[in-house]
Amino acid sequence: MLRHPGGKVRPLLFDSSPLLPSAVFRSDAGRLLVGRDAENAARLDPARYEPHPKRRIDDLEVLLGDRAVPVTELVAATLTRVRDEAVRTLGGPPATLTMTCPATWGSARRQVLSDAAAQAGLPAPTLIAEPVAAATYFAAVLGHAVQVGQSVVVYDLGAGTFDASVVQRTADGFRDLACRGLDDVGGLDLDALVVAHARTVVEPSAADTWRRLAAPQSAADLRHATMLWTDARHLREALSRESSASMFIPAADSEVLFTRQQFDAAAEPVLARTVELALTTVKEARIRPESVTGWFLVGGGTRTPLIATMLHRATGVAPTVLEEPQLVVAEGALHLATAPQPAFVTQPTPQPAPIPPPAFATPTPQPAPFATQPAPVSIPQPAQPDERLWPETPQEKPKAAATVPPVPPKSAVGTSFAEVFALVSAGLAALLLLIPIVGDRPNGPGLVGGLGLGLAVLWRAWRLRHPGPRAADWTAIALGGIGVAFAVVQFIVGS
Repeated sequence: MLRHPGGKVRPLLFDSSPLLPSAVFRSDAGRLLVGRDAENAARLDPARYEPHPKRRIDDLEVLLGDRAVPVTELVAATLTRVRDEAVRTLGGPPATLTMTCPATWGSARRQVLSDAAAQAGLPAPTLIAEPVAAATYFAAVLGHAVQVGQSVVVYDLGAGTFDASVVQRTADGFRDLACRGLDDVGGLDLDALVVAHARTVVEPSAADTWRRLAAPQSAADLRHATMLWTDARHLREALSRESSASMFIPAADSEVLFTRQQFDAAAEPVLARTVELALTTVKEARIRPESVTGWFLVGGGTRTPLIATMLHRATGVAPTVLEEPQLVVAEGALHLATAPQPAFVTQPTPQPAPIPPPAFATPTPQPAPFATQPAPVSIPQPAQPDERLWPETPQEKPKAAATVPPVPPKSAVGTSFAEVFALVSAGLAALLLLIPIVGDRPNGPGLVGGLGLGLAVLWRAWRLRHPGPRAADWTAIALGGIGVAFAVVQFIVGS
């Protein structure tokens, strides 16, 4: 994004597009091609191609063909293309530079950006956290009123990473309350779902062809594999607008059709991790639902309609999503660069400078940079928000605990009439059974009754110390009753 001397903010155009892919390709002459030039050249020799330098930010070097290229040099190549376009548009080099990075990046990763800017011949950059820039866009460009103390939840799904942040409005701007990220979830992982679906179509009839696409062994295989992933990304982007899309796989001479319903079913488990992390981040920020003025979706991956649906379902709040969410962070950072210096902006200087105040230092009261915003906009909240998604206040916990009745301990034998009857009847039957036995007149009914009574007495004695199923208790009661009947009959007949 470029701010012209007159104050207008316009995006730089690269091949008639405001988006410049960060891909880098090293040519035979050693020159680094970037953007769509790199993507086109990768079809000739994919081994010299790095599509996502951001995912390699922690590596010192990246092997492109037969040469290892420093990561800083890869980033500098992209920034050089940006500088050239800015000079062509302005007629001279830009006076200042603002760059953004994930809020979770440490000093080592931020230093890579600063060094790359210096290699590209750009001024020392002012580094701003991406969620802070997005929240600034939400307030300054979209016109949403965010009062002091209120917060914006930024859901940022890029090509290679995901970040969820809670940004709170303060007296002098915005600050991060909580931020979490996933380094293994991004648009690439959604592309992988399309590739996995293509495998189910191609592999059954062309197993060898798919094996070469999955594990390329030659330059031709690498070209076809690169084309497969590029077309998978295009198909995934088409599904954000259409109900179905297809792609052609030349190596297998096969067309693959993918519907949005199929894609949503495959993507939901992956996106569920991002939604869960976003809710966890809100809990860590210790804010209430009514203090959230909006959920803001940024990053190219958020054009997938399923994301807004899942967030709405989980929070009861319809998130804000734009047609070009990739431009939000860059334009928000440029607006923020002209505002008074807040505590969350890192301003690197080539010479030693005093240590800046920490990000969460108490700010000096001064007029808010967006004081001229329109009146607060009423954001609909769910009638009964799911309290499981938000932290409980300290006052709520003891009240909830006091209303839960204590659970009585499980006993082995109760005191109901049926259980008392079983014990009494078993004892009485045993006493009556002794009369014919003592009289030296045992017979079949007496023995059967004695056996039943014996089993009943043993069972009840065992149940005095061990809990068990109620059906077994009724079995003992039935045996006791049968024993009493046999004993009474035996006594009467014997008499």
